[in-house]
Parts: sequence; C-alpha cells; structure tokens
Amino acid sequence: MEAILTSDYENLTRIRPVRLGKYYVPIQLLKTSSKGDVYGAVSLRNFSFSRCIIKHGNPGALLDQYNRDMKDRLLWQKSVLEDLHESVVTPGYIDYFEAKGRSYLVIEYADGTTLFDVVKNSYQDKTWRTLPLKAKRTLLNLFIASLALVDSVHHKGYVHRDITDSNFMLLKDGRLCILDFELSYAVEKKTLEHPFLLGTFGYVAPEQLKQAKPDYKEDIYSLGALLCFLLSNTPPVKFVSSNLNQVQQKLLKITLSHSLTKVIIDCLSAKRSQRPSISILKTVVSKYLNQLK
Repeated sequence: MEAILTSDYENLTRIRPVRLGKYYVPIQLLKTSSKGDVYGAVSLRNFSFSRCIIKHGNPGALLDQYNRDMKDRLLWQKSVLEDLHESVVTPGYIDYFEAKGRSYLVIEYADGTTLFDVVKNSYQDKTWRTLPLKAKRTLLNLFIASLALVDSVHHKGYVHRDITDSNFMLLKDGRLCILDFELSYAVEKKTLEHPFLLGTFGYVAPEQLKQAKPDYKEDIYSLGALLCFLLSNTPPVKFVSSNLNQVQQKLLKITLSHSLTKVIIDCLSAKRSQRPSISILKTVVSKYLNQLK
C-alpha cells in the first residue's frame, strides 16, 4: 500500500534538500524530538521520485538497561513491518540504512488524517448527544474499522501496545490504517525478550506500566480508552481513571446505553481476564450503532 506518517502536519517545515543514504532526499521536517526526527522525503531509487517517510534515530536516544537505543527500535520496526506485509494495512517497509552513526528507517507514504484530528473536526463545539447522526455513525464505523485492524495484527501474532488516537490514520481512499509498531511484541514467538517501554498515558494498560509479560489484552484496554475518546472528545488521560464507577457514570450520561458502557468498563478492567474479546466488543458497538436514531 501507499503508506503513512503520524500526526502533526500543521507544523511542516521546509528544509534544504540534502541526500540521505544512496537514494533519499528529505524535503520536509514533519516531526522533531530528542529520539530523532521524521522527514517527508523523495526517493531517487530507479528514478521513481516517489514520496516516502524517513524515521531517524539519534544514537543513544531512549537507551535502556539492555543497552538498546533508537537503532534497535528502528530495526525492530523493520522486522515487524516486513512480517506484516500484505496482512495489515500499515506503512510498508522500504529501506533501512545507517550514516554517520545514525540510523534511518524508510517507509511508504500516504496522505491522510489521524483519528485524533477526525474526532476533533467532527465535534467542534458539540457533545456526543448533540452530534449529528451521520457524524456519530462515522466515528463508530471508524472504531469498528480499528477493531478489524487490531484483530489482523493479533492474527499475525503481535500485540501492538500503543493503540492511540494518533496511531490510526484515515487515508484519502477511505481506509483506516494503523501506525507505529515500535512497542509491539510477538506473543507466540515471545520476542522481543524484553519489550520496549512504555506506552501512552491514558491508553496504556496498567500491567504494561508494570512491565508485565505482554498479552493481547493490553490492546483491549487501549481500545476501551480509544472508544472513550470517540464518545467524549476528551483525552483518555483526563477521562479514564482507576475509579471505574466514576468512569461508568460519565459514560452512561453520554451514551444512555448500559450495554455499551459495561463493555467499555470491562475493557478498562485491571484484570486481563475480565476484558472482552475483539469479537464481543465489535458486537456490542455494532448493536449500539444500529440503534442510533
């Protein structure tokens, strides 16, 4: 597929073109951080002049107790993307190279809008109760599409471990795409031996913060938090708390649905065994969607 990048397109910065590696010319700085920059670039390979994304890792950035840094995280993403090729709608791997001690991962590019921006643009100054029916249906259908994406990742044996509103993108062709496998873990293969840390506060399962052995149910927790965001237009870090009775009351007030509220609260349970399957979550959300008037 023609793939993607992350979120902040409003802060694009034009840069002076200087070739990286053999084939790539960065033309825009899309994101900058201490761990490395992300560039929009053009590939000169086979004179294609096609657009791509370059994720750059600074040496020593995010160095952990196992002496792994951004190079190791980029190599892990390379491995996962190669394995998910043609099975999951996600950015395709193009290339990996190193230059002057720095690491670079090249992935495919595609235009789109993050789920975060879709939600914000849908709500404007409205609430769930005052949203037009069409907007509600659109958001819930996007959530159902996110369930299918996560399910496809699980079927390949991976738990994503960073399900957030910024790690889904609605592409211009109407498909939803999942992003960023830096924290992912291969459950069946039990790799990496020591998963990368940590996750996004508000979305990350409590056991993930405690560095428990990864499990598919970590993503179920995050999907529950994502549904809270779609229904409330409030970041989960502000909406979700350890007081699930309080969260339950807020959700009931928004949705007027006991069944939908219950399945979300089950997703957010501290006990993995209490969290529902993706299939059950889809069934409950679909029923709620079909009953909207």
